[in-house]
Amino acid sequence: MKKNIRIGTRKSKLAIRQAEMVRSKLSQAGVESELELITSEGDHTQDTKDYIIEGSGIFTKAIDDAIISGQVDIGVHSLKDMLPILNERLTMACVLERDDPSDVLVPRNKDFIPSEETAAVIASGSIRRKAQWLNRYSSHIIVPIRGNIDTRLEQLQEKPWDGIILAAAGLNRLEMNVNRISLDWMVPAPGQGIIAVVAGSRETWLHDILTQINHFPTMIAAKVEKNFLGYLGTGCSAPVGALAQINNEMIRFSAQVLSVDGKHKITINLECALESYSSLASKAAELAFDHEAKDLIRQNNTSGVHH
Repeated sequence: MKKNIRIGTRKSKLAIRQAEMVRSKLSQAGVESELELITSEGDHTQDTKDYIIEGSGIFTKAIDDAIISGQVDIGVHSLKDMLPILNERLTMACVLERDDPSDVLVPRNKDFIPSEETAAVIASGSIRRKAQWLNRYSSHIIVPIRGNIDTRLEQLQEKPWDGIILAAAGLNRLEMNVNRISLDWMVPAPGQGIIAVVAGSRETWLHDILTQINHFPTMIAAKVEKNFLGYLGTGCSAPVGALAQINNEMIRFSAQVLSVDGKHKITINLECALESYSSLASKAAELAFDHEAKDLIRQNNTSGVHH
């Protein structure tokens, strides 16, 4: 068995921090590892004016390809960036315990409070966040933003924006002490706040190791949320939010499917016994389709949304 596991990661400060968290867990399990930095397609296209679809694979493909080619043994991803269905030669081998899955608003001025009655310009790189924000604050303007967290925070001070929307988990992992407003009404991206480790599907020696650092409750939530996205269609360009929460022996699932402009929203709320979690995603997708989710997805596919 190999003594040193090669971990593929993107080059951003957050990606490296997340890979180091996996490396630390492996070390605690008595396994040595090293990082190998890989540039993703998403890193090459930081200047695009479009919004990114969460779960499009734009930030994960290069690392997945490196696993398949044997350049690295495992890859570390933010689960929300991963495609709902992986290449058959890959598997999600483990996940770390979930961090805060919520979205937050970082305002330019500490006294800013979003209101429908007050005009505002908000920056976000996510089409889901854009749609959910416009659904709540239809008079506001949403502008695209790209780059790592540091770059986005710098742009907030340079641009005439009132705030930017970020993931709480990223701020937490980088220990960034910034003023933030909780957006507890937003349904996060499927997998938001979860660090996932991908390995070759046939590498049983790796699976034996990674099982030791897997957080089982988070893995259940991860599967439910990403399966829901998969049932909607792997080419789904609709803004989708999904969150599975485990409490005692129950699992609660909340989801939203929206139009890009935020004018139309389908909301799903389900709860079931934890032992029945495997059927939850398909039931939620059926409910979404019963409420015309296919029409929203079709409209978004024809509106030229960027993947």
